[in-house]
Amino acid sequence: MKRASLKSAQGSRTAFDRARASSLKISADQTTALAVFLSVIAIGAWGWQKTVADSHSLEVKPEAWEQVKKHFPIPEELEATPKIASQSLEQIITANPFSPMRRQKPTESSTDVSQKVPEPPKAKLIYKGRVVLGNRQRAILEDETTRKTHFLEIGQIVSGFKLLDIAEDQVIVSEESTGQSTILTLTSKTQ
Repeated sequence: MKRASLKSAQGSRTAFDRARASSLKISADQTTALAVFLSVIAIGAWGWQKTVADSHSLEVKPEAWEQVKKHFPIPEELEATPKIASQSLEQIITANPFSPMRRQKPTESSTDVSQKVPEPPKAKLIYKGRVVLGNRQRAILEDETTRKTHFLEIGQIVSGFKLLDIAEDQVIVSEESTGQSTILTLTSKTQ
């Protein structure tokens, strides 16, 4: 029984191989037709490429160049560069856009004593309170002349005054220029 099933399996296998081989067989006529077809396509592609390449030639016609020369003549000799005054040249050199001095206004060299620059008004500080964050505390000081509020730690300087000590109801500040200490008491909240 084993032999009979083995023979039938071999017989079906060879029948399958024969059917596959017959479907893959290409006749000589079909091969020739395929070769001619591919040759015609290759020749057509080559002709198209040559036509496109020839149509994009960049030749300049001599007549066109003569018209350009006529409308836009080239000078025979280059003109001399114009002379620049030495004062203008110095202004150009000193006008450095990256210089920190550029934004400063020029100072007039007048020695008039009557034209004194007025001093800015002296700051008047008011103690508004303190803020305690952990072991750090800051005093809230307001400059009454500029109406700016500052939060300062001990040792910081504002408007020429250095903060020396902070207490709940007062702070001690010293004027930097004279070293004179002043005690500022807490202002009431209604002011």
